[in-house]
Amino acid sequence: MSLRAILIGLLGVAFVCGYTHFNDNVMRQTMFVGNSMPISVYGLLVIFLLFLFPLLRKINRKLLLSRKEIVVVLAMVLASCAIPGSNLLRLFTPALIMPNRYQHTEPGWQNRHVMDLVPEGMLVDVTPDEETILNGYCRGLSTGTDRIGVGEVPWRAWVKPVFYWMPIILSLWIALIGLSLVVHRQWSKHEHLPYPIVTFTKSLLPQENGEPSPVFKNRLFWLGLISVVCLHGYNYLNVWFPEYMPGKIPLGVDYSSIGELFTTFEKGGGAGLLSWTGTIFLTVVAVAYFLPSDVSFSLGIGPLVWVYLVGAMSTYGLATTGWQSSWPYGITRDSMVDIGAYTGLLLVLLYLGFQIGRRPALARKAGENRRVGCAGLHDFHGLFRGVCGATGAYGLDDRADDGPADGGVLSGDGPHDCGNGALLHSHGGHAGHDRLGAFWKQGAGPANHVHYVYALPHPLL
Repeated sequence: MSLRAILIGLLGVAFVCGYTHFNDNVMRQTMFVGNSMPISVYGLLVIFLLFLFPLLRKINRKLLLSRKEIVVVLAMVLASCAIPGSNLLRLFTPALIMPNRYQHTEPGWQNRHVMDLVPEGMLVDVTPDEETILNGYCRGLSTGTDRIGVGEVPWRAWVKPVFYWMPIILSLWIALIGLSLVVHRQWSKHEHLPYPIVTFTKSLLPQENGEPSPVFKNRLFWLGLISVVCLHGYNYLNVWFPEYMPGKIPLGVDYSSIGELFTTFEKGGGAGLLSWTGTIFLTVVAVAYFLPSDVSFSLGIGPLVWVYLVGAMSTYGLATTGWQSSWPYGITRDSMVDIGAYTGLLLVLLYLGFQIGRRPALARKAGENRRVGCAGLHDFHGLFRGVCGATGAYGLDDRADDGPADGGVLSGDGPHDCGNGALLHSHGGHAGHDRLGAFWKQGAGPANHVHYVYALPHPLL
């Protein structure tokens, strides 16, 4: 890692964060950062390695970035892609201010006094100047084609909620990084699965001695690259000059009519699935090349199996599409993914609990100290205490009513409870935490399930 790599990385971060808004919202182009493999970043990487890197190599080798420096720059830029455009700011900014508008336009919000449940500082305060802050955000502050200056934006109203959410966002980011390390061991060490995007990137990077990647000397690489560029270039010209071009080259076949042959498949939305399943996404084909064939097969067959199951369920009156699919009338793909994740987590916890619970017996049988055998049991219990404490810090675990479940299990009546990881809640905690907890009253989220497990005595754990 060098200073110039960090500086170039910061410039790349500034470019991605600054240009994404202009590209997505002003020019209305394809999202600059639209998926986990942003073409804006990897496209610029390919252009740099194909043209600029050889040019710098001929001018002066000291100007060349080493393999490690390119990785540092790329890592910094990719990390910044999680913020602008279709990522964090796509929903974060509206979520801070639009509830104030829904309070005026949604009768349900008014009847339930939803805004009274929001902690102070969580949302943008529009009371100083609602016309400028709220209506200006919804309708815009400019007149006609005029543009407003940066100083005319009511920044002061946004400072408090941004600082309110910043620790939560950073904590979530760190948690996701930690979770990726956990998945990495299973993915690479146990399953021996490759990372397709990383494999693709490594194949492009120059060698340690500064020589360009051997892939750029491969004729098959250039044949594939030129073919794809010509294909997309031809279709691009058809968009601008349709009267001079014979027609676009199709990138797939519409199989939606086949869905009519299978009633069950059609009920599950098979026609809609087949209409785009036949589309050839060349990027997906390239990424699938680096995946094992069984993994690629699972990814390809999964949507078809899901549609068939949906059709079978709808035959028996269980709705999976439309408003009938929402809770409690039916199921959705999201809910199925959630229940699968929860089931997997439950099985892991049961397995770990069984393995840890039998350690004392094994220790006694082996003649070891029981305290040594129970070490894992205390770690297991400490895990739940830490989770409860972390959720309590953000007020996501308290119920709206101050019933026995709150006060008796996790209220934090004294120092002893705080030491066990149950942070102050309704008895001595911040009032805002209680109000935020009311959002969870209607549904038992993960934090609430943790409470019940945490309430179990030590022998059960």
